[in-house]
Amino acid sequence: MQCSELQRDLESLVDGELLASDRLPYERHLGECPSCHKLVQSRRELRHALQQAVATQSPSALRQKIASSLDAEDGKQLAAQGSWLSRVWQQPMVMLLAGAVAGLLVMPGFRSSQSSRSARNDRPVVVDAMISRHQLPLPLDVTGEPEKVRSWFTGKVPFMVPAPQLEPVASLQGGRLADLGDREAVLLRYQQSGQPISVFVFDPQGLELNARRTVIGNREIFLPDARGYNVAVFRAHGLGYAVTSTLNEPELLKVVSAMVSGR
Repeated sequence: MQCSELQRDLESLVDGELLASDRLPYERHLGECPSCHKLVQSRRELRHALQQAVATQSPSALRQKIASSLDAEDGKQLAAQGSWLSRVWQQPMVMLLAGAVAGLLVMPGFRSSQSSRSARNDRPVVVDAMISRHQLPLPLDVTGEPEKVRSWFTGKVPFMVPAPQLEPVASLQGGRLADLGDREAVLLRYQQSGQPISVFVFDPQGLELNARRTVIGNREIFLPDARGYNVAVFRAHGLGYAVTSTLNEPELLKVVSAMVSGR
């Protein structure tokens, strides 16, 4: 893949609009091209900053303001999809605000109902995304001790990021900004006896898993089918966690147990 191809599809990539199978060439290129990796990271940070700015205002008032601006332009209703698309190149600043509001207030509901499952099977898109991110040797944004890793993500994602200390079960290598389909996420990379372990932290709102399950401590652990990999998904303190590895299931559940017990 050339840099120009990634730049052409940059918005679709950042917005999580590509299927997990289609994202592999882009993720592979990001692992090899520091400049494109920096570009994507900067765009994600800009997107997050826009969402944060919109969130500090009254959503209904802001939407009314945007609707009024659009209606004043051509006298048509905002709900008319054709007029919305015809304005794309005529009103870049209005569209930027509208896109921020749509991404924050409208699209999550649409995506969770329309794109929560892979088109090829009944496995949730987020599970395919976990495997895709785990397979690629993506560069880390931050390395070091848990406190350093934890503090680096402050303000970069809309949730606090714990970086559990899992020694001696697994050692923390670092973390990076990531995404799981249309969900912002953080990827924490651990290692056990030379084998990589990916721990994804994300907002679990709206995620539904129909999978085999077990219980560790007081946590319900979901074990979805994951194309030969082992994945364990659970919720704790309002956050979603997904642990992914080639470790066998008993070993993977030891890592989960260490996380749940707060080691």
